[in-house]
Amino acid sequence: SPESNLVKLSDDPQLVLSVNEIENFAETNEKLAQLESINQILTDEKELLQEELKQLHEMKESETQAKTYIDELERTIETFKFQIADLQSKTNQWNEKETFYKQQI
Repeated sequence: SPESNLVKLSDDPQLVLSVNEIENFAETNEKLAQLESINQILTDEKELLQEELKQLHEMKESETQAKTYIDELERTIETFKFQIADLQSKTNQWNEKETFYKQQI
């Protein structure tokens, strides 16, 4: 009979559900639990990816700072090379003058 498919939840006639409605409710609850689990996994993965992205940005910032420092060192080295070449040239000139003056004596 159609009434055998109904479940009476209380004396209230409006609180009568069909077995099909109860099964649908149970399936919906199960799917909700699955979706909440998936959502938690995705939330955890998102947090992990955000942390990795933050670390990547920090590493890139460090890399940029290191490159800037290396560029400054290379410019300093070039300046020193120029100064050394200038000193060598002046030393050679001084040695030539010294030799010339010694010959004059």
